[in-house]
Amino acid sequence: MSQLDLAQHNHRMLFSDIQMRGFARLAELISGDTAEATSLINRMTEPAGNGRKAANDPALSDALDADAVAYVALGSQLGLTVLRRNLPEDERTGIFEHEPDVGAWKDFAARISAVPGDTDQAQRTIDDARRAFDIFHTAAQEALDPLSEKTL
Repeated sequence: MSQLDLAQHNHRMLFSDIQMRGFARLAELISGDTAEATSLINRMTEPAGNGRKAANDPALSDALDADAVAYVALGSQLGLTVLRRNLPEDERTGIFEHEPDVGAWKDFAARISAVPGDTDQAQRTIDDARRAFDIFHTAAQEALDPLSEKTL
């Protein structure tokens, strides 16, 4: 992702595409309600037809813990807040179009901080958050590997 110059429109669109691919895949793998992140997940997957094919099916072996998805999705909003600051309003397109919901992150953080960290469920959330980050990493590799041969 460091190859991308977000001051350039085509790079912002590629960045947006990578993020949208990641969100679509997350939405397919959610097991349970993402609580504070539900509206964000829905908003990010609307153009793709709200890709929740496997949502709410904890029997699926690759399903992701809902709090892990919320952590990654809502945490991404903090970074997006910083990235948007550097863009003029008329250049905030794609994923930069919507004002990040930092309040949802704060609500999530308050709720999750009350959950004991030494349980099997807490470990699953941590493991699944890593898997969620890997989804975005894979989306970036798929989009950027063809570009590695040329200068952006």
